[in-house]
Amino acid sequence: MIRLRSALALLLLVPPHAEAQPAGARDFLDRAEARAATLPVPATCRRPVTDAAGIVREDPLPSRIPGEARGTTGGLGHRLLLVRDTAEGDASAAGTIRWAVEKARQDGGGWIAFAPELAGRTINLSRGLRLPSNTTIDGGCEGVVLYAPAYQTTLLVQHVQNVLVAGLRFTKSDYSEPDTRIADAIGLRGRFDRVALLNNHFSRCGDGCIDVVRSELTTDPGRVSVAYNRIESHNKVMLAGVLTCTARQWLPECAQPLDHLAGRMRPMIRVSLVANVFLLTGQRHPKADAGAFVHSVNNLTVLAPTIYSDGRSGAAYGAAAASGGLIASEGDILVNPTAQPRLGLGPVSAMKRAGDVSTEADGAVAANTTILVGRLRVVQHAPDLALAELAAETAPIPVIDPTRDPTQLAACLLRFAGPQGAASSWPDVCAAR
Repeated sequence: MIRLRSALALLLLVPPHAEAQPAGARDFLDRAEARAATLPVPATCRRPVTDAAGIVREDPLPSRIPGEARGTTGGLGHRLLLVRDTAEGDASAAGTIRWAVEKARQDGGGWIAFAPELAGRTINLSRGLRLPSNTTIDGGCEGVVLYAPAYQTTLLVQHVQNVLVAGLRFTKSDYSEPDTRIADAIGLRGRFDRVALLNNHFSRCGDGCIDVVRSELTTDPGRVSVAYNRIESHNKVMLAGVLTCTARQWLPECAQPLDHLAGRMRPMIRVSLVANVFLLTGQRHPKADAGAFVHSVNNLTVLAPTIYSDGRSGAAYGAAAASGGLIASEGDILVNPTAQPRLGLGPVSAMKRAGDVSTEADGAVAANTTILVGRLRVVQHAPDLALAELAAETAPIPVIDPTRDPTQLAACLLRFAGPQGAASSWPDVCAAR
């Protein structure tokens, strides 16, 4: 059970509700944890169904993808590649993870799964894995651990499409923060599209747990769904966007990027962030930068700043939009279990303090039925721009209204986010409880 010392008032962006007003953050989290412990998880885990030739023909994972990456099939229609060894291996060592990834690359795709005896075990990687198109890497419901060097990206998804990563646990070798040598757990780069990250677990995983970035503006779509994951004890969680204005603030469109949304700054990176748990994490839940639109739905965020090795405290905020990025939040729950006031959601300027010399421009932020527990605030900015992108979604996402029973929704997310919920179906698993 989570134990936090601060007892803070519950603030809501909705009319007062009897159930929605616990005494403070500790009470809210304690009650959510207690309820979560009573919720049963599925007794059996799904397994991909193959034909006589070993081709994966059926699996429920693709049907569970919400939002932008809906339609991603990953390794369906490709060979089942079974990892049987915790050794890293190489392209010639059958049964190892590196063999499976390279085999999928040679075959034009594959469904990488793990033998039952590897459930919960650790694979130590000396370097990262670069996933090919039309590939699933499926850790099941127990969560095989991928342990990688801090300075390398564990899974690189670059210039590929139709990729599904599910049921894995990510962590890094020891590192200090801040440290410019650390890399991400999952890095999406370049011309990626149709990428789904479901039911994974991340803890102390380097620079960012998930980075969804491009270096240049492009009209190529980059549709991504990040759903049902559990991320904890980490600083910078997730960055989405094109880093044009971050690196080139002198460009004309970077001074007022929201004025250029109809032109070069149009968000082609589109991320659906659904039913994730961010537990005792610092910042970027997410940070949306130029060229990115994030639809955040029913996520639970419990903030805690990272304490660096020299004793300094890192930043702590919920989500922020910068350099023309856009965020539309629906039904999210944010908890601040400290006495320090924090930004729950808003444009990047809402985080600035006196003396801040940053010239980073704002993005657009819209929020609906956001639950705030503790000393938190939401600052909407140009919400009509974010809502216009929301209206353009081709795959609407079901939203559970948290104002009816925020403790119960938090409990359900705590129970099912991560590999243990890989056999469950959203939103049924939480909506019916």
